[in-house]
Amino acid sequence: MITNSKYIAIPPKRRPFFSKIYFSIMKKLVRTEWYIRANISYYYRLLFKNNFLKKNNICILFPSKNRPEKLGRLLNSVIHKTKFKDRIKILISLDEDEKKKNDYEIIKKLYQSKGLFLEYQYKNCSSHSERATFLANKYPDEDLYFFIGDDFVFVLENWDTYLDLIESKTDRDKPFSIWTRSNIYHEKYYYLHSDCPIVNNHWFKKLGYIGGKFTNNGLIKTPNGFEDIWTCELGRLTKKFIVTKKFILDHVNAFFPGNSHERDETSENRKLEKNEDFIGPWLQTQHIREQESKKLLS
Repeated sequence: MITNSKYIAIPPKRRPFFSKIYFSIMKKLVRTEWYIRANISYYYRLLFKNNFLKKNNICILFPSKNRPEKLGRLLNSVIHKTKFKDRIKILISLDEDEKKKNDYEIIKKLYQSKGLFLEYQYKNCSSHSERATFLANKYPDEDLYFFIGDDFVFVLENWDTYLDLIESKTDRDKPFSIWTRSNIYHEKYYYLHSDCPIVNNHWFKKLGYIGGKFTNNGLIKTPNGFEDIWTCELGRLTKKFIVTKKFILDHVNAFFPGNSHERDETSENRKLEKNEDFIGPWLQTQHIREQESKKLLS
């Protein structure tokens, strides 16, 4: 079995010719292995894992900054695509110095009046993982924790009942993750990564965080902006994941083709963060992910 994450999460860099060939071969082997694993796991669970269907309480967590209009678009999709809105909690992290606080408050009142459970938490955090964990700790007994971004929209009709079906195929008495699929730009390697993986309550309680690991003093162990990759890596290490077959979300990424109109100060800053070198920090924290995976299996 091939488990080295550098063939999955780390892009190629300048290497000698033969090293490039070796890396390319290993990457293809890893992709083939996990394509087979993900599909065997899905169909095996679909056929033989039959927990009773239950109405899961779903907690949607995400940060937002200076983008109330994108938040409104996301919330509007929740209104139109969710079957049981009463079991959804939407928790949003905003910085204490948020420039558009008044606009956010207007949106909050509007969508609360439409029946959404919507809360803001104002706190300055050093990473998205810290933000997500701070939010999740406000409601630590939900069934599923769905960590997304404010530049997503829900596209699947009754996505929440579809997740109930997928959840019924998991080991619900153990830590488990559900990898949601988004639009075509993430379709090619859906069996290796999810932009918005969901984790169950057991996962949250075992690790004590949502997304990636960080220390109490704010020192980030997860390369910032790669919290989803961290969760997916733990899913692979533990084999505790299932990939949805249906597309639940659309990622309206400002840097996807045709989305240049979506670019703003926040998206530009996030792009700069992701362009920073993360190869070193990712490799240096591999042993931490191995330790965390053992927690999930204990």
